Amino acid sequence: MAGRERTAPWIRGNAAWLLGIVLLAMTSANAARAREAEGASRAAPDPRATMAAYRAVDGWVRGWSVPEAAQRVDPEGALGACVTLRLSGVVVGRGVDLAGDGATVWRAARLAALQAAERAPVDRDALREERLRDLGARVTVDIQTAGALTPLPGETFGEAASVINPGVEGVAARLGDRLRAVFPGTMLSSNTTPGQALLAATAEAGAGIEGLRVGVGLELAELARERGLIVYRFAVTHLAQPAPGQEPTFLFRGGRVVAATEVSAASLGRAAAAMAIHLMSRRTLGAERQTRVRAMLGDYEPWSGRYEPLLATPAQQGLAALALSRFAGAAGVDAKDAAAARRAAWVILDDLAKAEGERAPSADTGAAATYIAALISVGDRGETAEGGASIEHPSARAATERLRAAHSKESGWNERVRPAARAVAAYALAQAALGAPGLGVPREEAEEAARSLLRETNPGEVVALLPWLGWAGDALWPAAAGPEAPHIGAMLDTRSLLWRGQLGPEDVGVDLPDLLGGVVFTVARTPLPTWQVCRPLAYYAGTLTDARLTPAGERAKETSRVLGALRFVMQLQVDDAAMHMFRDRDLAFGGVREALWNQKLTVDSTAMALLAVCGALDAAGGR
Repeated sequence: MAGRERTAPWIRGNAAWLLGIVLLAMTSANAARAREAEGASRAAPDPRATMAAYRAVDGWVRGWSVPEAAQRVDPEGALGACVTLRLSGVVVGRGVDLAGDGATVWRAARLAALQAAERAPVDRDALREERLRDLGARVTVDIQTAGALTPLPGETFGEAASVINPGVEGVAARLGDRLRAVFPGTMLSSNTTPGQALLAATAEAGAGIEGLRVGVGLELAELARERGLIVYRFAVTHLAQPAPGQEPTFLFRGGRVVAATEVSAASLGRAAAAMAIHLMSRRTLGAERQTRVRAMLGDYEPWSGRYEPLLATPAQQGLAALALSRFAGAAGVDAKDAAAARRAAWVILDDLAKAEGERAPSADTGAAATYIAALISVGDRGETAEGGASIEHPSARAATERLRAAHSKESGWNERVRPAARAVAAYALAQAALGAPGLGVPREEAEEAARSLLRETNPGEVVALLPWLGWAGDALWPAAAGPEAPHIGAMLDTRSLLWRGQLGPEDVGVDLPDLLGGVVFTVARTPLPTWQVCRPLAYYAGTLTDARLTPAGERAKETSRVLGALRFVMQLQVDDAAMHMFRDRDLAFGGVREALWNQKLTVDSTAMALLAVCGALDAAGGR
């Protein structure tokens, strides 16, 4: 169980969607303990003094002339500084200094400038100095000043890393006179976990960890005892330019904190449009953006500019097509944006229809389910795209056969089909039975698939099957079925569990303001919310107008909870404040990160976030 694990969630990653029973143990007291463990404030340097230091560095860089004599521009009490220079989002120079003598900012800036001069794409000729000065006008300046060091507890590196607030605190290691550090902004911009950074700082300090077992389970206590190693964390004040020529912005966890008051129908509409555009950008690659590739690109790494894997899976492509289709039909969406999204959805489906083998939509149950759901959702193709995808196409027939093979009335669900895929299949079967009679799925078959999932799933595990199981129930047993519909009780119980894990003002305090509204799905020692909240939110955001789930007397309370979760989703979305650390605005902007400390922009996280926001837009529009 997650509660027994000693490694923090951001070190483990998000390899599994392990919600469920652990939610039963989640309480606001647990969230408060997480805040206490992570957020006990270590004083960061004064913001005004850091801004003054930034102005000094900016002046040196623009003239491409960092003084040779030491300049004492540090904020009072600053232990060290990290200065990063970027050109078109690519780091060309970075300097770190930890002397704590009042001149650390100057020394870090000098190191960064020297490195940038070596890396600059400028010929070494008589005009080099002039061209470097021209370059100085085009780079962006990023400065982090460090506060006091606080020793980290723990017998292993994993235990030490588990109490670090990722993206907010830096890490350092001292061995004798050697002190090395990794700043939080550097971790974020390279997608490095606190555990990885702690190991890197330790290695740079000369601790000789190569002889020990590689990983965050390394015996920190052994190195401390035999080599005198001490590891630390520290808070920073962080300033960066979003783009050349722009004023710097104070950053928290590499971005800005979205205020709760910013969440409105208008802001959600803008967020949804940006998500849709981001998904549509995955039809293009590098310099050939005007040439549509014949398969959707995969998960994007904005810090490297790469797609990894290069191509999205068929299930991801179907999910993206479904999300774009829902956006096209959502309340308040601009007509041109809607037409573009519908056209993009059809292009994705057309390409899937032409695929063969492992990349065909019938390759597995999950892919078949998202393909059929998207195909039915997008409706009449009209003149939106050329090509073959349709209910009559052989790909639709093959995908439907795959779905029907996943479940039968006699033997139930195929044991080789995972629960999450079963839920998507149940929704697709419901859509096929109700919206595409030509596919030959009897309503009774779809109803039995949904009923069996409800019967066989433990109450605390239903959340892992959302939004699909909820959508299947709503389609098969709509409002006319009344509150006694088979799925309503499970959806009410699951929603109650969901909100028990939501972080409120008392949980995040002043130390973790960007986590407000997020939902914790684990009882690990230092739990933090991630994009996974988008899955249940995609369902519950759209239930605010369903009186069976949200009676009139509860609407204000439930709306407040949904808006809080949507605030967190907007926090996950890449905006201009985060662009200081990314290479390509056109490819990164609008995408939804896996976590606030994990910059990877997956198809799943963005598509599911778009579905959640569209549900809220429809609810706001009275649908």
